[in-house]
Amino acid sequence: MAMNTSRDPEAAKATQTPERRYKADRKRILIVEDDRLSLIVLRQLLTAQGYEILQASEGWDGISRARSAQPDLIVMDIDLPPENSAMRR
Repeated sequence: MAMNTSRDPEAAKATQTPERRYKADRKRILIVEDDRLSLIVLRQLLTAQGYEILQASEGWDGISRARSAQPDLIVMDIDLPPENSAMRR
């Protein structure tokens, strides 16, 4: 299989399989939520709408995932409990 080395995004998109193209077009949402039921409901609702879901249950884990994955949107619990470790900077 020949690889497309073009920097043109449209040309690169044309060489992808439909499944791969769909995944590349999906918007990613990071959910940072410590309540398991809330996380499940949000994940199911957003997945059904075609979004790719990333998740974290603690604030610092959410920050780390946001930095590495750079999601399109972050939905974050406003009242996350303090973590066991000392406050990080």
